[in-house]
Amino acid sequence: MGASPHGFTVVRGRGYRPEQVDEALDGLFGEQEEARARLARLVAEQGELTAETERLRALAATLPPPAYESLGAHAGKLLTLAESEAADVRAAAEADAART
Repeated sequence: MGASPHGFTVVRGRGYRPEQVDEALDGLFGEQEEARARLARLVAEQGELTAETERLRALAATLPPPAYESLGAHAGKLLTLAESEAADVRAAAEADAART
């Protein structure tokens, strides 16, 4: 008796031992059920995270713009300048995108 490429004992020329096949299939079906359960958990978690993301975005939209006074005058000026330059870059990119 030899062995198949899948590890089953070959009997009667080309057949396999049913108990080995049944055991292998039971293992595969068990793995499939575990994968389905994990998928269901991940889908539920994705829904929760999506809802949390939306909640946080809505909350962030209600917040006032950041004030930099607590960082000191120099840091505040730098950050204000950076915001202004970022707005200019964003506007230029949007204009470029509109042309193409």
